[in-house]
Amino acid sequence: MPVYTGDVEACSSAQRVCSCTYQPPLGYTTCTFDHPFGYLGESTTYQLATMDCQCDEARPAGPEDCAYTEQFTCTEYTPEYEACFCDLNAPITSDDCPRPDRFYQCNGLDPDIGCYCITRIK
Repeated sequence: MPVYTGDVEACSSAQRVCSCTYQPPLGYTTCTFDHPFGYLGESTTYQLATMDCQCDEARPAGPEDCAYTEQFTCTEYTPEYEACFCDLNAPITSDDCPRPDRFYQCNGLDPDIGCYCITRIK
């Protein structure tokens, strides 16, 4: 049975940051409170050993806490924002992705959040 530590009750999910250990040991993978196995999915041969979640009040609680909502970047966007930060290097408009093989994309609409430039694979 995994051991959960940390106090996140009074924390916005966007300010919640988790780290996990697994059995057998596993290299770096992102884990969140709602998705302890991150991108591994639930049908993994690994077992969750510990999950430590902390509230980092220095992180933004929502998109409005960043200078531009497009800079609001998270590890997870659904069902809640998880482990978010203001990415000062994030593009604000499509003009910030100037090369012809780069496209502007965001993770959310109304407002745009978690924006980035993607490069077309040839």
